[in-house]
Amino acid sequence: MAERIDRRGGFGGSGRGPVAAALAAALIAGATMWLARPRESEVEVRRLRGAEAEALGLYLGWTLSDGRGDGQDPAEGRRYRVRVVSESRDGAEGIARIGGVVTFVPDVGPGEEAIVEVTRRRRTVAETAIVDRLAPAAPAVTAAPETADAVQPGRVFDVVVTEADRRAPERDGVARIGGLVVFVPDARVGERARIRIVERAARWASAVRLEGPPAGEPPPEPAPDGGGR
Repeated sequence: MAERIDRRGGFGGSGRGPVAAALAAALIAGATMWLARPRESEVEVRRLRGAEAEALGLYLGWTLSDGRGDGQDPAEGRRYRVRVVSESRDGAEGIARIGGVVTFVPDVGPGEEAIVEVTRRRRTVAETAIVDRLAPAAPAVTAAPETADAVQPGRVFDVVVTEADRRAPERDGVARIGGLVVFVPDARVGERARIRIVERAARWASAVRLEGPPAGEPPPEPAPDGGGR
């Protein structure tokens, strides 16, 4: 009798021995996999002081630039507050300075301020994209005559056009501020105009006309109802 039981697995012929062994092996394998599962990484949150953040190279906010060659170095991906002081020759971009580096700012005119992000840095110039335009302060208007030294990009003057521009006499005019020749577009001889200087050279300057009447000139009267031809 004992021999028959031994041949049938030692459990009175029921065959449960192999099943129990397989179940035990599965439980052991499952427990091993559970213990070996990857743990979620622990995250430490800590507030950093300014010096600690700088040491890690973290960028914390706007970097302000007053355009006076203050030692800043425009870096790609960083943002700066700039003031445009002149414009490119084609008029498509404004020119500011960050740490003395010529910085091109698209679609912003002289005298305007903006938050920009440096998109490309070369050895002597930087290119930017507009992040935010800042409302420009109302420009101070200076009535000519002034000394020529006062003629700088971004300044606004009220002038009288005294002669035609020889390059386009039927379209543009010339005014003089402190003896300096200032080219004024869309101006006729004898007109008073409010202008903003956009470029200054040693012997001449160029300007753009601004809306609004010059000092001492009343605003145009509105057309009467139903007026016009």
